Amino acid sequence: MSTTSSSNVVDGEIEAAFAAGEMPPEWRRRLMASGLNGNDVDVIAASIANTHLIILRTTCSSTENMAFIALGVMGGLFLCLVAVVVFRETTGLMVTLLAVGVFYVAMALVAVSDECKRRRATAIREVARTVLRHYLLSPV
Repeated sequence: MSTTSSSNVVDGEIEAAFAAGEMPPEWRRRLMASGLNGNDVDVIAASIANTHLIILRTTCSSTENMAFIALGVMGGLFLCLVAVVVFRETTGLMVTLLAVGVFYVAMALVAVSDECKRRRATAIREVARTVLRHYLLSPV
């Protein structure tokens, strides 16, 4: 088997494991044979399993979405400002606008948190993918 086809087989196995969300049991033996210890193998297995749900849950995420998130934060803060400054005399309307503004800000912060988790999971996957490419021996 040539180096390129061997690399393609390993890359295919790695992608299948990430798609399934778990490390195949036979990888433990192959990774240990390549020089990794049990803790390293456990960390790789955990990174595959733990990042699977985060990546799977995120359907769309990009730089454009961050602009909408920023717009949500600014819009929410603007509503809070308008509620306090303009409708100070009308308590009911002020409370309503404050609630809507706080809701927009909270939703935007949740979206930012999810985006941070997704980016961290993607980075962890890339590190695990690189380690697997270097240490996962081709099946014999």
